[in-house]
Amino acid sequence: MNVTVARKLRGQRGVTSIMKTAGVLVLLAAALILPFSIGSAQLFSFSHALVLGCAVVGMVLLTGFTKQISLGQNAFFALGAYFAAWAINDLGVPFFLAPFISFVICYIAGYLFGLPVPGIRGTYLALITMGLGLVTPHFIRKFDWFTGGSMGQHIDRVKAPANVALTTDQWLYFVCLLGFLFIVAFAKWIEQGQVGRALKAIGDNETAASLSGVNVRIAKSAAFAWSAAFAGFSGGLFMILVGYVAPGSVDMFLAIYLLAALVIGGQNRILGALIGALFVVFVPLHTQTFSDSLSGALFGVLIIITMLLFREGIVGGLTLVFERFLKLIKSKDTI
Repeated sequence: MNVTVARKLRGQRGVTSIMKTAGVLVLLAAALILPFSIGSAQLFSFSHALVLGCAVVGMVLLTGFTKQISLGQNAFFALGAYFAAWAINDLGVPFFLAPFISFVICYIAGYLFGLPVPGIRGTYLALITMGLGLVTPHFIRKFDWFTGGSMGQHIDRVKAPANVALTTDQWLYFVCLLGFLFIVAFAKWIEQGQVGRALKAIGDNETAASLSGVNVRIAKSAAFAWSAAFAGFSGGLFMILVGYVAPGSVDMFLAIYLLAALVIGGQNRILGALIGALFVVFVPLHTQTFSDSLSGALFGVLIIITMLLFREGIVGGLTLVFERFLKLIKSKDTI
């Protein structure tokens, strides 16, 4: 009996794994075909979603795994964007290296800011990081010698190479897609390693994780640092895509949108980061077509409806439906 049950479980896991792999391949194929089938305005929105998705993946590591809520990710996004502009304009760094410089800078900044994080929990951490998010635009205006103040900072628009048969919009889309795939691969590497297991253990039960040998302080600081690095990388990509950043681009609304994308897509789902980012980019655009004055209200109503339908986020809800479907098929086979 035990052998039969074990075989059934292995078979179910095998089917699930095959379906997940097939789903990823289909999504990747769709992503490669997409820029040749839509207009430049829509393509820019997809590129923007990929950029924001990089930051949301970092929040999966922080909030989804360790249950630490941050409302200050816009600060690290801004830091990454401005350092990318500095690296390109003042250091002459090739544009494709700038996000990686932002990644390193923001990892260091996130680690330093996150040193006291292990001793701060729940709403206290949310309020502290919210304070960071709120003061960010003011700091940007204060240090205008570096940021350009209210006028913002800009770089020359990145154009497609002459020997590449792509428009500039298509080229930038593929740059953002490669950046997002790098972030996802890096996050999966963290998730499947010792650090990822420690982060999940902390999220499940911090006391039990500590008793089992997990250094909670180091793990929480690492989660905060990685999430900051991913947000910085996202800011660097944003600078390449848009070519301009100002205080209004990185205010508190950005932090709220990132948190909304995390919850809507699925807090502990890396794939959910992209789904959530697509939601917060495209839904407001479409609500504006109904009414400019009611766009924000419609967006809020759709968020409420989505969360009522998908308590674990869109990806979590669809995964649950898929698992129940597999169980239904299995039960019919046994009759």
